[in-house]
Amino acid sequence: MAIKQIIMNPESAGLELASVPNRPYFVSVTTTQHIDLAVAARLAGMPLHEFVSLNPAYNRPVINAKGTRVLLLPVDKADAFTSNLEAYDKPLVSWKSYTPARGEKIDKVARRFSISVARLKEINSITKRSKLSAGQTLLVPLSRNDATVPISTKHNRQSNPKKPNR
Repeated sequence: MAIKQIIMNPESAGLELASVPNRPYFVSVTTTQHIDLAVAARLAGMPLHEFVSLNPAYNRPVINAKGTRVLLLPVDKADAFTSNLEAYDKPLVSWKSYTPARGEKIDKVARRFSISVARLKEINSITKRSKLSAGQTLLVPLSRNDATVPISTKHNRQSNPKKPNR
């Protein structure tokens, strides 16, 4: 309540507040194509961690477009994203779906696609509690280089600076 009163009448508190324009910061952009998170962020001209922060539902390396998908982008990045997407002449995805054969273990799948078991589990949200099940479709890299691309902000945060020894 106090903050509301100050904002409504800043002079009574001896303050002068800067004007804040009443316009949206975000805009929704629709895509109908599968696209890597990293590629989408690059096409929007923004860091991956900011893109993921605005679009937290996309927590895997690929935005799977079943029909249409809505992306949130800063207003000043939306036009650049759309025009960059139209002009982009390289593959939009570097991942594919793979359904293991009956009885195929996760370590064999990892070897087949040159990815570590830990990374394969991370990408596909497989934990000790949720094991690989029969018929489960996995997301796997198209090439060895794609297996190391970070997929969430936890991979992009800077580590805390070390405190000096005293």
